[in-house]
Amino acid sequence: NQKTERAVGTKEDAKSLNFFLDSLTTKIHDIKTEILYSGKAVTSKKIMDHVMGRITPRVKVLEEFQKHNDELKALVGNGYTGATLERFNITKNHVSTFIKFKYNTDDFEFSDLDLEFVKDFEFYLRSVRKCANNTTLKYIANFKKIVIRAIDKEIIEKDPFKNFKGKKTKIVKKPISAKELAELETHQFSIERLSIVRDIFVF
Repeated sequence: NQKTERAVGTKEDAKSLNFFLDSLTTKIHDIKTEILYSGKAVTSKKIMDHVMGRITPRVKVLEEFQKHNDELKALVGNGYTGATLERFNITKNHVSTFIKFKYNTDDFEFSDLDLEFVKDFEFYLRSVRKCANNTTLKYIANFKKIVIRAIDKEIIEKDPFKNFKGKKTKIVKKPISAKELAELETHQFSIERLSIVRDIFVF
């Protein structure tokens, strides 16, 4: 039917074709709306590229971060420790709260990552989260691993960390006093693992 632009009839092949055409029409409208919201010009070529799958999926930072952490969780006890997983979970939470704080959105596209994002994240950790220099650089290093992973997966081409410079503060370590050692020996930890670490240290 040229007027309705749909197949005529009630047989299964006609129903299947019409369902496909309806789905395709909905997809085209969704793509058009998405392009409009991005502030870019809508062209027939852009819509066709999306429909034909010639556009790289817009991978989100926190989505990919969560995939990494899920994979890491599955490997705890098999080359990785729970402490490592905890560090990446904390880093992801910091990135998440930063994106919400800075951009008022729940996630961020990898394609939009740049040096400014990295520097703003560093400033956020130092100013809002009150992290010390070395702690800040550790969180940034953890986040950089996720970015390198994205580069390896060809999600993005450029490394936003390329021109980022960070220098750790050298910590001068000194022996604990006899009083501090005595306090450590008698302290009751709520976590058994910490008690074992303490015993090994005291030994």
